[in-house]
Amino acid sequence: MTIQDVRNILMVSRCGSVNKAAEQIPMTQPALSRCIQKVERELQVHLFHRKQGGQISLTKEGEVFLRMGEKMLEAYGDFERFLEQERDRQTIHLGLPPQMSYSISEGLLQGMYTRSPQHRLVLHPLRNDQLIAGLEDGSLDYAILRQGESEEVPAQFHFALIKENPIY
Repeated sequence: MTIQDVRNILMVSRCGSVNKAAEQIPMTQPALSRCIQKVERELQVHLFHRKQGGQISLTKEGEVFLRMGEKMLEAYGDFERFLEQERDRQTIHLGLPPQMSYSISEGLLQGMYTRSPQHRLVLHPLRNDQLIAGLEDGSLDYAILRQGESEEVPAQFHFALIKENPIY
């Protein structure tokens, strides 16, 4: 039984008919009937009473399946959200001026993958004002800014001089 099988059976229960559920999923009625039969064989129970005109109702076992299936889908959804958050935590969004992205990106990417292969680095070439806005709204985790441009770095950000290129 797959999580999709559980979703399908819960839809049949909500719709009260295999035909109506098949329209909602979307899936053909024969394929949905086979899905139900497969799960019933696997569990060795009947989940539905079949009535005239295609109407169905839950058996006692079907009612238990419905309650537990809803909990399974909720837990599965929680787990999917957890995984998505973990993937987000492993992605680092770095903003930098476009002219810098070409000169430092190769070394930066190589160093990142060598030291922290579980992380994914996404580079965002942006102007200084966009970099600061990205830090403020959380769309960037880090930013490399060009010093001397008109934008002031807000006090809530920690910054350090990485490299100085004097103009002669």
